[in-house]
Amino acid sequence: SSDLGIFSAIQTAAETALNLPDSYLEEVRHRYRTRRDCLISGLAGLGWDVPKTKATMYLWVPCPPEMTAADFALYVLQKTGVVMTPGSAFGEGGEGYVRVSLIAEEDRLNEAIQRLEEVGVRYPSPVTV
Repeated sequence: SSDLGIFSAIQTAAETALNLPDSYLEEVRHRYRTRRDCLISGLAGLGWDVPKTKATMYLWVPCPPEMTAADFALYVLQKTGVVMTPGSAFGEGGEGYVRVSLIAEEDRLNEAIQRLEEVGVRYPSPVTV
């Protein structure tokens, strides 16, 4: 016999998610909203103007104009140890941006901002002179 339906583990996960109480969903929304606002605020202190996303666990942060997304992500990684994903990894439209995950706890996001600040990573220029 062959199975042409959706994988049963995915069906079970979907059923579980659909049966979660609204309070849990609000808790998750609050968690990501807090992390988003923390990161946006920290980046604003370094010169970025990142719009508040409405429904995602990532921020798309513009790269300094003189750098490609891959170059900027590599520069940040080498200087700070902070990982940002080059937007170009998601297609042409992502060039000029890095994607930053909101998965980490707020204290880790603050640490990433602090590391950027310590080495002078700012927008629009990656290094203050």
